[in-house]
Amino acid sequence: MIELSILADDLTGGMMVASLLECEGIECPPVSYVDGLPAIKDAYAQPVMVARKIRLIEVSLAVKAGRQTVLTLRELDCRRFYYKYCATFDLSDEGNIGPIAEAMVVEIGTNKTLFSLAFPEHTVTVFQGRMFLGSTLLGDSFKGHDPITPMTNSNPVEVLKTQYLQQVGLMSHTHMVQQGGAIEVLKSQEDSPGLFIVDSVDDEDMARIAGFAIDWPLTTGPDALFGFLARTLLDRMNQQPNTTRQNRTHLPASPGCEVVVAGSCAEPTLSQMEHFENNNPVSRVDLLAAARKESYLIEVFDWIASKVGEKPIAIATSVDVPRLREIQA
Repeated sequence: MIELSILADDLTGGMMVASLLECEGIECPPVSYVDGLPAIKDAYAQPVMVARKIRLIEVSLAVKAGRQTVLTLRELDCRRFYYKYCATFDLSDEGNIGPIAEAMVVEIGTNKTLFSLAFPEHTVTVFQGRMFLGSTLLGDSFKGHDPITPMTNSNPVEVLKTQYLQQVGLMSHTHMVQQGGAIEVLKSQEDSPGLFIVDSVDDEDMARIAGFAIDWPLTTGPDALFGFLARTLLDRMNQQPNTTRQNRTHLPASPGCEVVVAGSCAEPTLSQMEHFENNNPVSRVDLLAAARKESYLIEVFDWIASKVGEKPIAIATSVDVPRLREIQA
């Protein structure tokens, strides 16, 4: 039996959640295609992470991939599912987060799930159904200018209502801190939504969510909720007889040169690139110049050939908001 499976909507996010479990001494093999899952079950009695490139592809293809993953895992007797997406809730007006979650709900055979979007450690919080990056509403942050998935609405309930066929509701901070089973009462109401956005402003809230949602067949969110669910699950496993935990493993250093390729226009990426450039060569690719000048990419490759191997280098198309608007225009 697979105790917990994680469907991640891209490879890097999936590797992050797998590494959280590995750091706790629990093997979590990463798989990027469903054909590899039967072999995983035969070799391990552990959680498994399945990373599919479904964040930005056509909605119907993303839903098909999510459904295929769930069906395969159910055949392998998987007990719990976690759908992992970006910490800043990146999605277009059409999807893909809502449609994938709804397809998973149907295939798993449950009638409820939750979206815990907060990542308090990195100042991402949800309060009264509004999503904040630090003290800034999501729609007023750099995410409002994202080149691919601009997030102009800070209310995830409203966002998901356009994508999710079932009722979408809010599990507010008031519900979270009330005593006497307020959350259970909310869930059990006859007109209770099938999907809840959950307020969470700090790690105590995240621990509360993990405590009441650990046995839900499906939960969703970025890395943060998964980390708390994993700790709750580990506490249970440690209380069971004949449970063994592995030592933490460390990969050896990879041979070869180091190259950073950056395309994000997020403020953290811009500051990281600025810091990197203090000590390392950076080629800042001008997309407008590249469109006008046929030899532009050749010049970039020549620059790479002259610099690679000396020290880490970077190639970046990352720009600030004013320049981004110029390029988009």
